[in-house]
Order: sequence, then structure tokens, then C-alpha cells
Amino acid sequence: MVVPAAEVDFAAEQEKDPAPPPAVAPPKPRRLNLQLIGQRSLEGDASELKSLSAEEYAERVLGLQRLRLGHLRLGSMDGLEPCNAATHLYLQHNLLSEIESLEFFARLQFLVLSHNKLTHVTGISQLAALLHLDLSHNQIGEIARPSDVFPAALVQLNVAANPCAALRGHRIGLLTALPSLRRLDDLDVRPWERGQTEDAEDSTSDDAAVEGGVQPDAATGPAHASTSAGLARDVAAVANMQGERGGVASSVSDAALDLYERFAARSGTTDVQGTVR
Repeated sequence: MVVPAAEVDFAAEQEKDPAPPPAVAPPKPRRLNLQLIGQRSLEGDASELKSLSAEEYAERVLGLQRLRLGHLRLGSMDGLEPCNAATHLYLQHNLLSEIESLEFFARLQFLVLSHNKLTHVTGISQLAALLHLDLSHNQIGEIARPSDVFPAALVQLNVAANPCAALRGHRIGLLTALPSLRRLDDLDVRPWERGQTEDAEDSTSDDAAVEGGVQPDAATGPAHASTSAGLARDVAAVANMQGERGGVASSVSDAALDLYERFAARSGTTDVQGTVR
């Protein structure tokens, strides 16, 4: 029998949604200790390591030069202090919000802190031996006074995939503050980025030409043509970077476009914007 629509209890006919599953608390951040450091960083036969006394085990850990502590959900660097003999420290893919506990790491040369939760850079200026620093994929908004923040000896620095990398003048500012850098944000530092255009190369080529009895034309000579073409290629290559480098491409493109007037004056090119697409 068909029940008239007016007599149907639509509210009762509705299927009740099952109760939502209980919320799962995120795993708690882990804390460092000598046991954990040894488990991740000590190399050797497992049975041999198990046979070590507590004192022998601690001695091995304290003498480690490479600390492999990535992917551990670490919420703090507290506990690293005793391992200050390290030259390489890997802390990528953790939950770190601050760089700490590195006051006595005088031998540290290689530090990886990518994929954490850092919002600012502190605690590394005293690392005089540091050559390589990876801070990519964090939440660093601005790097004020980089010459006071970073060690002067840095050769490679990566802060890509941070908000600061999208700021105008980011790359030029770091290169100016850190004259030893050879690679920044996964890109080699080119001579023209430091204002070292091919003028020096032109001068060398011209001197060689004069010794051979040839007087090169400063505006149209072969040396000028080749170096101007090289600068054009550099500008175009940098400015055309897209997509995967994100903010890095933006900041480097700004640096490249800053060379527009210099290149145009030297090469006689009036359509550099047509070259840089």
C-alpha cells in the first residue's frame, strides 16, 4: 500500500550519520638522547654494538663525525651538545622551530635543516668552519643583517622554498653580505651577480690583442662581442627559470633584470626585454 506523502515521517526516514571517529592526537615530538643518536648514526655490526658497555657506547657516540638525525619528529635540538666533535649534521624532515645547542660545534662544516618549521635564523653565526647550510623548505620570512646571521666562510647556502626567497633583492642581498658564497639556492653564483661583469675578461683579451699588434675596438671588437653574448645568455637563462624553483626564480630574475641597462649600453642592444622572456 502506498502511504500518502503527508503521512510520511521524513525525519525518521533519514539515515543517521555514524559518530565521527575519535580524533587521533598527532605524535609527540621526540627528544634526543645518546641512545637515539647512536641508533641512527653509529656504523658497524649490530651484535658488536650491543656488546659494548655503556661507557664504550657513549664514547663511540661522542666521537661521531656524521650525525644522521633526519625523519625523527624531533621537536628540539636539545641533547646534541655532547656530540660536538661532528663535522656533518643532518636534521632534515623534523619539527624544529629553532636552531639551538650548536654553541660548541667548532668543527661543523655541513648542516642540513631543510623541511622543518624554522621561522627565523639564529644560533649559527659562531660556526666558523661551516661551509654548507641547507635551510630550504621552512617558514623563514626575512633574513635581516645576513652578515651577522651567517658565518662568513659559507660556500653553499640554500634557503629556497621559504617566504624570504620570494622577496625582491633576496639573492643580491645575500651575495653582497656573504662574499664567499659560490652556490645560493641551488644555483651557482655567476661573476656578473657580484658586479664582476666581463669587463676584466675584455681587458685581458684586449691586452693580448695589443701585444699581437692588433688594436681592438672597445665597442665592436671580438672580445666585446663574445662577452656581451655570454652576458646575454646568462641574463636570459636566469630570467627564464620557471615553476619548480618558485621564489628562487623570482629573486634571481630580479637580479638578472637589474643588468638590463648595463648590458644594453655595452652591446648596443635595444631589445633586451625581447631577449629575456
